[in-house]
This record gives sequence, C-alpha cells and structure tokens, in this order.
Amino acid sequence: MLIVSQDKRSIVNLEQVAIININRSDLREIEAFFDCNEDNQNSILLGKYATEERAKEVLQEIINCYLGEAMVECSGYICYEMPEN
Repeated sequence: MLIVSQDKRSIVNLEQVAIININRSDLREIEAFFDCNEDNQNSILLGKYATEERAKEVLQEIINCYLGEAMVECSGYICYEMPEN
C-alpha cells in the first residue's frame, strides 16, 4: 500500500515502514519511521492535524484502507492520500 503525504511531496510504501505513529512531542503529527528506532532521523511527516483526536481518526482510516477499504487504486497499488484536515 502506498501513502501520499499531506503536502503531496512524499509517497511512502507501507511495506518499507516499521512504525506509523502520532508524534509524542506534538500529538497532532503523524509520522512514518523506516526502522524500529524512533530516535533516528529516518522518518517522514505524513500529516499534521488540528487535534490529537483527528490524528487518531486518520490512523484508523489508514488501517481501514489497509484492510481493504482503499480510497484509490492505481496500477495494482492501493493508495491512501493523507487528508488535509
């Protein structure tokens, strides 16, 4: 599955991601990490939202998309585009 970042500048292949989480220092940011060490700089900001609750809703949308409720399908890949808000 591919995830398109909120700013439309990055595409992340979920198969290469170790962790997607809400940033502990800013509970409105969703980040993707490419190994299990969250302290390194090997991450991409996927999106930033007005509240922590909205960020949690977006994480749930990613799960739903991964489980088969794809928003967009292109060239055999399921794609999820991070919402603006």
